[in-house]
Parts: sequence; structure tokens; C-alpha cells
Amino acid sequence: MDDPISRRSSAMRVSEIREVLKLTQRPDIISFAGGLPNPETFPHKELRGIVDNLLKEKYGIVLQYGTTEGYDELRQALLERMKRYKVNVTLDNLIITTGAQQGLTALGLVVLDPGDKLAVSSSTFLGALSVFSLVEAVPVPIALDENGMDIDELEKRLEENQREGTPIKIVYTVPTFQNPTGVTMSEQRRIRLVELARKYNFFIIEDDPYGDLRYSGDPIDKIIAFDVPKENKGNTIYISTFSKTISPGLRIGWAVGPKSLIRRLVIAKQSLDLCTNVLSQAMIAEYLNRNLMDVHNEKIKKVYKHKRDIMMESMKRYFPSRITWTQPDGGLFLWVTLPKGIDTKELLNKVIEKKVAFIPGHVFSTDTNIQNTMRLNFSCESDKNIEEGIKRLGEVIAAELKKQRTRPKKKIKNERRSKC
Repeated sequence: MDDPISRRSSAMRVSEIREVLKLTQRPDIISFAGGLPNPETFPHKELRGIVDNLLKEKYGIVLQYGTTEGYDELRQALLERMKRYKVNVTLDNLIITTGAQQGLTALGLVVLDPGDKLAVSSSTFLGALSVFSLVEAVPVPIALDENGMDIDELEKRLEENQREGTPIKIVYTVPTFQNPTGVTMSEQRRIRLVELARKYNFFIIEDDPYGDLRYSGDPIDKIIAFDVPKENKGNTIYISTFSKTISPGLRIGWAVGPKSLIRRLVIAKQSLDLCTNVLSQAMIAEYLNRNLMDVHNEKIKKVYKHKRDIMMESMKRYFPSRITWTQPDGGLFLWVTLPKGIDTKELLNKVIEKKVAFIPGHVFSTDTNIQNTMRLNFSCESDKNIEEGIKRLGEVIAAELKKQRTRPKKKIKNERRSKC
């Protein structure tokens, strides 16, 4: 018989990143493709001591099923952490999730119906696009520049959709060190976004996996800090994770929002996995309660700042002059824009031959005509490999530009390009 595949599952997006990452498993490949934290930053010694103590003192708790809302010690620790972000909420406003991705998936299931409209940046997190595809929602792309999502354009689209009777239900954003571009939304735009949410009655999903990885520039308050949920009021749901700071393998994330929405997320999570791994939750709780997090963050920020600087210095040295890139104050990514006519999907095959990998920019967009961009990750490769990989990439780009200059002129496929 044919595979019993549902209509919904047939619409799921295949992760092109995962396909590229299969190639990067080869030890001879210099990979700028992944979004992985550097394993050298994992606090394995501290976690080993913590887990030994938990298995000695609390094995009956940490090896058992837990509540769907999450391990209370971790939730209390996260309430204290949210206060540092100027967000003063209660346990009823917070749920632990199995990574931030589960928070996104649960939100998609709870808030979006098939055909619902939601606004996303013109280039955005692929995992979010996958969720929105799963729930059959319709993304509305909004331009992105060096200050984040273009709020003026968003307001125009909100007005248009409201007039047409298809209101935008959610605005999804990674406002701080965005994946894939590395840009950060300005404070003024964050405030305006909250004002628009109240005016047009939509939810903001603030996805913040990289917020603690700022290593230059002044910090900017979270969007939710301008819209703290009180009782059932508030238009912002905040999701975050320890995957980029402590360990992605522990799979610990959390969501903060209005009580009524958190209750719905609890019900959805009961269907997804009943509860998040209790041992992982207890490990993170103990790590926070021992006040180890701040010292750890300072260490890893130095690592990533150094690698970002090596990559940008190498790009200045080896990239042709017509290439531009973002200059993030934190996070794990740079966004590179090539001259029109260079298709980075085709370029990737030639770069792989030189044993270097990156992710073409179209992967992160609902518009496949965005052909001349790429995402580069700097977190995991050695300093030597970063410089060598950028050198090889620059040589391939230069060769393509030379071909472009010498080939007969032809009409270039119409391209829509983000401002980044």
C-alpha cells in the first residue's frame, strides 16, 4: 500500500541546512554552515559535579516523570532571571519547553489555524518557517535592515491585511543577533512593535536564543520588557533556551507570556512529550542557583568575539571589494551579500569542491528569488581554519565575478533582495 501520509505532513519543509551539514561531517571540510555552539564552551566539569550530586541526593525525583509546566526549582530560577530583564512575572506566566523549538511548535499549534497570516522578517530562522509550514499558516515577509524588521513596512501590511479581512495574527521576530543575519532590532522599533500589537491585536513571538551573547555595544531591553504580561493581558510571548550558552544536548528552553496562553501551551505540551527531561532541568536549575551562569557567559562571549573578529578581518583581506556583510555585536552569524547575478546555491557546489561550506541565503526566506546572500557561522572552527576557509571562499567568489564580467550580458532573473 502507499504510505499513509497526511496532507499536513506533505507540506512540511525539508531542512536544506541538514542536507548541507551531512557534507560537513567530513573532517576535511571547513564548515561555516552550522549554527552550533563551540563544544569547548560547554561547562562539562561543573555539570559532571552537579549531575553526580543530583543522582546521589535526588535520584527519585530527577529520574522520574515531572510536571508538564516544568521543574519548580528551574522555574523559580528563571523568574529571577527574567527580573534581570525587567520582566516581573509569576509561575503562571512561565513554562519549561524541550528546547525553544518545542515552544515555537506548541505556539504554532495553539495560536495558528490553517490559512492564518503571520509576519516574518524577509530572512528568518528556518526552524520557525518549518513550524509555520506544519500548521499551514501563511508567512508575510517584511523587509529587514541593519536595525531589524522594518516597522514602517510592517504597519502598511497590517493595514492592508486588516482592510482585506485577513488580519495578521502573529509577528515572529528574532530581535537580538538575528539568525541568519546577526542584526539587532533597535529599541525604538521594539517599542513601536508593541504599540502596533496593541492597536492591531496580534501576538508578538520574541525568539531570543542569542540575547546573552552580546560582546560589544550597549544592551537593549527585551521586547517583552515593554509589554510585561499581567494576568491575561499582554501581546508578547517570549521564548528562549540554554542551547547556545550551556548545552544544546540538554534541550532546555522556556516561554513567558499571558497566563491564559501559557495554560494552552501546557495542554499542547501534554500531547507533545508530557514533560521535559527532569534531570536536564535539575542540572540547569542547580547551575543557575550556584551562580555559575554569569561567569560562564563572560568566558564564552570572549571566545565568540575573538572568532567573529578573525572572520571579519579575513573577509576584509580576502573578499572582493563588491562584497558586503553585517557586523553583529553578538550571536553566532554573519550575513554576506554578493553582487546580483551570483547564485549562492550554485556557488556552494563550487565552494564544497574547495572543502568549505556555508548556507545559501534563500534557505531562510519565503522568497526563493533571494539568490545572492549567504549565512556564515564563526563559532566552531579554529582561528586557522576560519582564515583559510574565508580565503578559499573569497577565491571562488572572485573567480565567479570574473566570469560574470567576461560572459556576454544577458537579462538577469528578477531578484528581490533584503536590505541587509
